[in-house]
Amino acid sequence: MFSKKETRDNLDYAQERTCEAGSELCRGMNNVTHQACTYVRSNPWAGVGAGAVVGIIVGMLISRK
Repeated sequence: MFSKKETRDNLDYAQERTCEAGSELCRGMNNVTHQACTYVRSNPWAGVGAGAVVGIIVGMLISRK
């Protein structure tokens, strides 16, 4: 059995790792979002086309029974 201190230490460690992983994920998502925004600004018609394709696919999936 773990003592209260060991349990608390394990919990603190898990919380710290979760926080670090969340921060890393957030940084990665911000990077991807920035790259996508830059690409769409330099190629607006590609963004329109991609949006149309996604809209068609989502519409097809929603309309299926």
